[in-house]
Amino acid sequence: MAIAFGLPAQADTPLFSSSIAGYRVSEVLADDLDGDGHQEIIIFTSSYLPSTITVRNETATEALWSVAMGTGNDNLGLDGAAIIDDIDRDGFRDILVGAKRSDGPSGTFSGKAVVVSGRTGQTLRTHYGTLPSQYMGEAVAALSDINNDSYKDYLVCAPGVYWANNPTVPASCWAFSGQTGQILYQIPGSGADGLGSEVAVVGDVTGDGKDDFILGLPYWNTRTGRAVLYSGSNGQPITSVQGTAYSRFGERIEYAGDTDLNGHPEVLIRKAPDNQVVLYTVRTTGFTPVRSHPNTPATESGYGSELLAVDD
Repeated sequence: MAIAFGLPAQADTPLFSSSIAGYRVSEVLADDLDGDGHQEIIIFTSSYLPSTITVRNETATEALWSVAMGTGNDNLGLDGAAIIDDIDRDGFRDILVGAKRSDGPSGTFSGKAVVVSGRTGQTLRTHYGTLPSQYMGEAVAALSDINNDSYKDYLVCAPGVYWANNPTVPASCWAFSGQTGQILYQIPGSGADGLGSEVAVVGDVTGDGKDDFILGLPYWNTRTGRAVLYSGSNGQPITSVQGTAYSRFGERIEYAGDTDLNGHPEVLIRKAPDNQVVLYTVRTTGFTPVRSHPNTPATESGYGSELLAVDD
């Protein structure tokens, strides 16, 4: 597995382009809908009314479906998006997408996470934030089948807001049943730690047969930040690693596979002010640094603002 990080690069020959602000091509791919042997491309647009999700074929020449889902400027898919289990049992996996800046029944920027059919784009269910400025859907992820009902489950996070070191809205993450949409467990944070600003599923670290995951808490301890490994089975914390003062550690986390083939997963974590990205091996006993990737010379403050691991 190769690792890409830092400032965005330009493709030599783009398949398609758009001048729309808030336009994102997702790094997750939909299932092969048109039977050509290739997975499909998911595109989110959020700045224009309305926000949309579009699935195109692998060559990006044909839109297989496109649906309007939001009110615009709601960050639909610009932060949280994941391919989850085929919960409607139509033979194609479905899509979980967050819209953290959407206004819902609980108020402004309460946010939401929507499960849509990967085959048609039809909304299957919606999870709304429960408080104003909760930012529900900033991070989402597919999980294992936690409750053994033959449906894989999923995680949705709402980190709340953080401003001037004042606790405001309590952060939380919820594991939801893929079959019913009911809450299986909740991981509470505080109003000042930003729990769930980032999530990375890292495989079965504990050996219990369920995938575990890491949550970022970039505003913990006055923006020192930390990353915490949680059990996918029950949401209990297992171990953690923290940054240095004001590093917003855990703001960006990316699963990197097992690059040294030692049987343990690795993750990339950004340390913002230091202009570096650190690769860690993850075990139940802790996070072990493998190597650091500094931005040398440190001429760009956005180094590591996006992290992506790709197949070799």
